[in-house]
Amino acid sequence: MRRRIRGAAVALALSTGLVPVAAAEVAPAAAPYRDRPLPLERLFDNRAISDDARPGAADFDGQGGSLSARDLAAAGWTPGRSLGVDGARLTWPRTAPGERDNVRANGQPVRVRGRGDALAFLVAGTGGEASGTGTVRYRDGSRGGYRLTAPDWRSGPLATKAVALPHINTPGGQRAEKARLYVVTVPLARGREVASVELPRDPGAPDLHVFALSVRAPAKGWTGSWSASTAGYTAVGPWSDRTVRLVVHTSAGGPRVRVRLDNTFAAGPVRIGGASVAVQEAGA
Repeated sequence: MRRRIRGAAVALALSTGLVPVAAAEVAPAAAPYRDRPLPLERLFDNRAISDDARPGAADFDGQGGSLSARDLAAAGWTPGRSLGVDGARLTWPRTAPGERDNVRANGQPVRVRGRGDALAFLVAGTGGEASGTGTVRYRDGSRGGYRLTAPDWRSGPLATKAVALPHINTPGGQRAEKARLYVVTVPLARGREVASVELPRDPGAPDLHVFALSVRAPAKGWTGSWSASTAGYTAVGPWSDRTVRLVVHTSAGGPRVRVRLDNTFAAGPVRIGGASVAVQEAGA
């Protein structure tokens, strides 16, 4: 679920009918790259997703761990699907389980075109939180730097994940342990057209994995603020006759607030029976 907010800190109460969650992974393998930018899928060098019947076909973290293709499909993450996350459109890799489906960032130049207000990355770290700096090259010959941080796929925060999956596949069998993927955005120079993006250099012990990348179109008339998935609920759907209360911390002020709820990762529709917004009481 995603929200666009303007105004003071608010408490959001929703009566819901159904809410699901899911997560994903891959396997390591370095591959050479050229100086000329290539589409991201041409740079894939790691296998994060495995079939439950063949968990050894992928090794996302260098220790045999991988994401369950079945869990991903149940969450709506199917090969080639376009996902709307945080105002951006990201395409889940068009690969089968056991095939290369992500790249470990190490300075690779990626062909990315478009104008927008931010770059959106679908990422995860392995071996810990991974962070590094990269470069955006614009069509007018200018360039700009950015910093990208990918929380760990097993221990990163659930509150800000794009998807959390209920299992992790290992060569010894499936574990009931959550795996996470994250969407991270970095700002772009206003009005300039992106020509290519250089991924961060290898951050060292943790690996920074990139599954998808796109230019986010600029918002018109509204300023995007707080955005995150729901968290803190051990039982995830199907829900009925439930109220979910969320505390929202905004980074921009204004006279009006607009809340947007996305059902990107659900296997079925979610019916919101009612919603309200209010200023939070002190200490509430």
